[in-house]
Amino acid sequence: MSKLRILTLLITAVLGPSLSARTWTDKDGRSMEAEIVSADELQVTVSKGGKEFKLPLDRLSDKDQAFVEEWLEEQEDGKKEEAPAVAAPGSLSFDGKPLLVGGKTNLFTYDYSPEQLEKTQKLKGKDTGYKIALALPATFDPAKPQRVFVVCTAVNDAKQGLAGNVGMMGFFGKQCAENGWVCFAYDTNLGRQDHDMDLVAAMEKLNSQWPQFKTWEFAVGGFSGGAKACFFPCAYLIKNEYKVVSAFLAGCNADRSGDGQAAYRVPKAAYKNIKVFLGNPDYKADYAPPMAASLKKNGMSIIRAEVHKGKNSLDYAQFAIALKWFAGQE
Repeated sequence: MSKLRILTLLITAVLGPSLSARTWTDKDGRSMEAEIVSADELQVTVSKGGKEFKLPLDRLSDKDQAFVEEWLEEQEDGKKEEAPAVAAPGSLSFDGKPLLVGGKTNLFTYDYSPEQLEKTQKLKGKDTGYKIALALPATFDPAKPQRVFVVCTAVNDAKQGLAGNVGMMGFFGKQCAENGWVCFAYDTNLGRQDHDMDLVAAMEKLNSQWPQFKTWEFAVGGFSGGAKACFFPCAYLIKNEYKVVSAFLAGCNADRSGDGQAAYRVPKAAYKNIKVFLGNPDYKADYAPPMAASLKKNGMSIIRAEVHKGKNSLDYAQFAIALKWFAGQE
C-alpha cells in the first residue's frame, strides 16, 4: 500500500475525540486532528482516539513539516535541561519500587488478595487483579499534604474498556504534575469493569504505603463519558470519608452525580463544597446551563463554566485553569 493511500486512510477514518486541538493537513488538503507523540526526519507519530498512527513527513503540508522540525528542536533542548526523572535511590518509592517524578507515569500491577478475589467473583467479575497508575510532581513528598486528581474514562467499546482509566494518564498526568497535583488512575487487570473492587483494592494499597493518604484533598474528572462516570468514585470517596474538593467535567452533556449518590447512599449535603468545572468547546456552550441546573439539584452550587476553541476534545489549557481554580490559585 502506498504512503499516500495510508495517509488517506488515516485522515478519513472516523475516530473518537482527540487529546489536543492541533490539525494536520496533507498536501492534497485533507486534514485530521491529533496529538503529536514522536517524530524523526521521515515521519511523525500522532495519537487520536487512543490510537497511534505514523504519517510520512513528505506528504504533510509545509506548515506541518515546519512544526515538526520546531517540535524536534524543542524536545532536544528539553532533554538537555530536564532534571533526572528518577528520585535518588531509596529516597522516593512505592511498595519497595523507585518512583518517577515530573509527570512520568508509574504503573503498578497486583493480584487481588483471596478476600478481594472472592468479592470480585461474587460481583461476577472475571478480573483477578488491579492496576495503580501514578504521575507525581517534581516536588512530591508523601509526608506532606497533597492534592490528588482521580482519572476517569469513557467506555464506548471493548477497546476503550481494555485501555481503561490508565489509558488517559498520558493527557492528565503531565498537566497534573506541572500544576503540583498527583494524578491517580485505577483499573482491573482487564481494564474497566462493572464493579469497584479495583478502586477498593487500590485505595487500600495507597493507604498502606502512604499513611497520610486519606488526609489529602481529592478531585475527580474526565472527558465525556469519563466525566459522567467520575461521580461513582466521587461518591465512594465521600462515603469512605475522603475529602473530595472538586470535579472536572469536560465535554459532558449529562449529569450522573445523582446515580453515584444513589449507588453509595451519599446525601446531597456532602457535595455542597465541591467545586465543579464545566469545560466545553465554544460551539457546545449550551451544555453548561442544564448541567449546572442538575448539579445544583444534587447539592453542588460552586460551578464554573468555560469554553475553548476547536473540536469537542480535551484541552490542555482548560484543564490547567481548572486545576489552579481548584487549588485556589486564581
